[in-house]
Parts: sequence; C-alpha cells; structure tokens
Amino acid sequence: MSHAGEKQTHDDRSSPSETMPASGWSARQLPAFRGVLRVLTLSEGFTLVPVEISGPDVARMLATWLTAEGHDARVLAPLTDADWHELANDLSELYPGPRGAVLVVGGREITPAAARAIRSINQRRDSTARALSCPLLWCGPHEFLDATWEIAPDFWSVRAMTQLVEGVLSLPPEPSLPPSHWVSFGVERLREIWSVARDRHDVASMGAVALNLATALMDELAYEEADRVLDAAIATLQGAANADEPLTTAQRSLLLLRAQTHVLRGNLDEARGLLASTPDAPTNDDGRGAGARALIFGNILLGAGDAGALTRYRGAEESFARANDRRNEGVSVWSVANAQVGLELLDVAAATFETALGIFRELSDDRYEARALSSLGRVHAALHDMRKANAYFDDALTVTREIGDRHGEATVLRRLARIYVTIGDPEKAIEDCERALSIARSLGDRRGEGKSLTVLGAAESAMGNRARAEGLLDEARFIADELGDERMRATLELARRSLPPLPSM
Repeated sequence: MSHAGEKQTHDDRSSPSETMPASGWSARQLPAFRGVLRVLTLSEGFTLVPVEISGPDVARMLATWLTAEGHDARVLAPLTDADWHELANDLSELYPGPRGAVLVVGGREITPAAARAIRSINQRRDSTARALSCPLLWCGPHEFLDATWEIAPDFWSVRAMTQLVEGVLSLPPEPSLPPSHWVSFGVERLREIWSVARDRHDVASMGAVALNLATALMDELAYEEADRVLDAAIATLQGAANADEPLTTAQRSLLLLRAQTHVLRGNLDEARGLLASTPDAPTNDDGRGAGARALIFGNILLGAGDAGALTRYRGAEESFARANDRRNEGVSVWSVANAQVGLELLDVAAATFETALGIFRELSDDRYEARALSSLGRVHAALHDMRKANAYFDDALTVTREIGDRHGEATVLRRLARIYVTIGDPEKAIEDCERALSIARSLGDRRGEGKSLTVLGAAESAMGNRARAEGLLDEARFIADELGDERMRATLELARRSLPPLPSM
C-alpha cells in the first residue's frame, strides 16, 4: 500500500508542526535521551552511534530534545528509492557544526535501494567521516541495525556502543469481532424483514434474519437491540423444535452470537456460561461451527486478558480455512493480530493485520477493510510512526465516508483521538473526539456517545481541565449505567484515576 504524504525531508530540524509533541512520549524516554547526550558530549569529531528505536518519531523527538540541549541535530529519514540514492551525498554535504549531530533514520524493511545506499556509505566511510566531523546517530529498529552490520562491515566497525531508546506505547487490544454473518442489507431494511418474519412466525426465516440483523446491530454498537432480536429468535426456534432433537446450526449460531454481546459489554461470566451450554458442532461440521465456537472462546479469553486467546483464534482460522469461509478466515486472522497486540507483539501484529487487510480487500468488504486499516493505524502509532499511522487512519476514514458508514467514521475518529491523548496532543484529540461525539449524537448512538465522552474527558484531563473532565466522565457514567455496560464502566474508572490532582487550598 502506498501512502501519499510520506516523503523525504532533508535537513529535517524536527519542527513541532512535523513531529509529535515531546510531552507525550519523550518524558518516558528522557533517561535514554540523556544517555545519548552523554555519548555526544564525550565525542570529538566523527563518531558512529547506533541507536535502536521503535519507530521514526522517536528519532525526531530525540533530535528536537538534543537541539534544545544545545546540540543542533539534523534528521535524514529516507523513504523513497530516490531518497536512499542521495543519502551518501546528503551526509557528505551536511555539517551541523562542532556541537551538532546528524541522525539517519531507517525502518524494518531493507529495500534494494536502501541496501545500495548503505553499501555506498561503507565504501565512502572515511570521506563521510571527514565531511561530517560530528557524531552520526544511526537510528532504527534492530532489523535496520543488523542489516547495516551485514552490508557495511567497515562502516560498522567504527561504531560506539549501541544506545537503546525504548518506548513502544502500551496498547490494549480492541473490542473483539464476532463470527461474520453476511449482511446484504442495511439495518433499517433488515429490521423490516425481521418484523415481517416475526409477525408471520416464519421459523424457517427467523434464524437467518436474526443473525444478519444482530451482526449489523453489533457493528453499530446497538448491543441491547441485538440481544432482543437474538433472544426472540432463540426462543422461537427452541419452541418449534422437539425437546430430544439436537440443536440446529442456526440455533448454535444464535447462542454463540448472544455470548458475543456479553463479551462486548464485559459480562464474561455470562458469556462463559452460555458457551458452556452450547453443544459442540456435530462431527459432520464443515468447519464453520467449530470455527465460530473457537472464535467466541477466544473473544472470552481476550476479554479476560488470557494469552490462550491466541491459540483459540488460530484454531478458528484453520477451521474457517477448511470450510473455505474466506470472510471468517479474515476475521480470525484479524483476531490473531488483536491478540498479538495484547501480548505486546506489535511488529508481528502489524504484519498479521496486513494479512487480514489483504483478505478483506480480496472480498471487497469495505467495512472490514476500514476496521483493519484503523487497526494498523493504532499499531503504527504505538510503534512511533505517526506518518504511517495517519496514512492508515486517513484511508480508514476515506472508506467509511465513501460507503456512508457514519458509525465506522466515528469509531475511527475516537481511536485517533485516543492515540493523540496518549502521545501528548490533547488539543488534536479534542478536535477529533468532538467530531465523533457529534456523529454519535446525530445517530442516537448512546454507546458511541458514552465512548466519545470518555475519550473527550481524558483529553480535557490531559489539558489540566479537571472540572471539565469530571463533568464529561459523569455524563459518560450515566450512559454506562443506563446501558449496563461493564466494559465502559471499567474504562471510565481508569479515566478517573488519571484526572489531575485538585489544586491545593
């Protein structure tokens, strides 16, 4: 995927308009930044300093901090083949002064152009050192540093000790996804079809329609209405069946989907009980039944913070692949990535989300494509690459707006706002979250309204506006109580703990 907006910035002084605010991330990394500064202070002339970082934004913040400390720092962050082609020349021509430093920032993927550039620097090591006459901070994840060692052994032989600047953001997994039931109509049309089937007591149709409608309602956060639909369908199908007959596929699917609404609200004990009372798929199951059960089991474990969720999701992926159910295979792959986020395997999760994105694009499934795009945005933000993160978020917003998915648009804006709160840009968070709140209120989406108020309260808290933050969180708590949403209550409790202290009297 190409992202318009990613370009090489020569002599990048990491101005505030181009980088993330230092207050959000660099405070956690100040000890490591000071370690780099000690190396610069002790260096005379050229010194190659490897700096292992999680993402390019860390290097830009390091440069900003070093400049503020009196060491003029210039950043070269090649992105295109042309940028890499010019890197050796740029290094030879760039001189920030005797107390300055140059930072070269690389990524995990070593393209042929990047390899050629590193090889060229290896050949021009001595002339580059003479031209720079200042420390060169060679910044990137361990893949970039290892590749430099292999490709440019002479260049690497003059390095100082590697400086480790940690700082991957703690990122909780997203709300889980249920097994997908193909929704061919919008919610309003499905409500009409459901009403007709229910009024006619059309048992043959009610199961399939209920699965479609409940899936669509969950996508719009309308869990309570989804519960009512599922409960009515379950009762009708059970009433029409003989007591000694095994559950049909439709009945099992309805019960599993009902368990998922408990998961999404944080009612894990109820979800476990419902799953335990739902029989396993029959021996002649083509894989769909076993896959759905494994997926819901994984969702319960994920909600409880149990690492066993990953194994269940992989089992679901295999079952759906055996059934040639490509859409639910994609949902399972997305769930694997979401579990990897919970295990803090963010690099691995990014690659897995990309696999899920490919499946959804193969199916031309816009809603799931937008979900995968915003998931990638979250992960790359946590990996300190906001340029890439913003590109994914922008793509997700474009997709949701093109298909008229207002609920999806609000969800992406809330996720983006949460990221901005975390990285220390509450003003931007407030802007995005107010847009999400406006959309939720226009749709009558109480759960979306409560989620937006919670994030908005966190943003106001980050601004130091305790009274404003408390008022917003109180509004969100009223909605959480109204909906009986334990997950939202838990999130609100965390937000309240983060409120700034009261002023001393």
